[in-house]
Amino acid sequence: MTKLYIDPDLCIGCGACTYVCSPNALLKVDEKGVRKIIFDTKKCTECQDCEKICPTNAFKRKANDVQILKFELVKCSKCGKPTEFTYKQADKALNTLLKKSFKESIRDTLLLCNDCKRELVKENLLRSLRITEKRLLVEIV
Repeated sequence: MTKLYIDPDLCIGCGACTYVCSPNALLKVDEKGVRKIIFDTKKCTECQDCEKICPTNAFKRKANDVQILKFELVKCSKCGKPTEFTYKQADKALNTLLKKSFKESIRDTLLLCNDCKRELVKENLLRSLRITEKRLLVEIV
């Protein structure tokens, strides 16, 4: 009997499949800068939700019971901590963004961890407030 398996050449490690898998046959584990996608086909009910949500059509059919894929997580370009994206996932996102002519600043933001993104947003907000404050002072004078 054939079962679903994940083609490691197609999978980008985004973990979308793990969010829709109601029997928890698919798990996403991030530790020490590596993401593991664990697929226990014995728990799989063949609902095909994972196949439908997979952005790269990485689910195929084969005789397997448990499959573990490992993906290195992108290191934050500012502090070096692991981000929430795998390298393959970031490459796919960046290629999509660049095709749509997004600014390079989006690329830089994508490669930041959540802490550094929050800090960047805070800095930008403070800079905006300072500019607004200066404009108000100029208008008053």
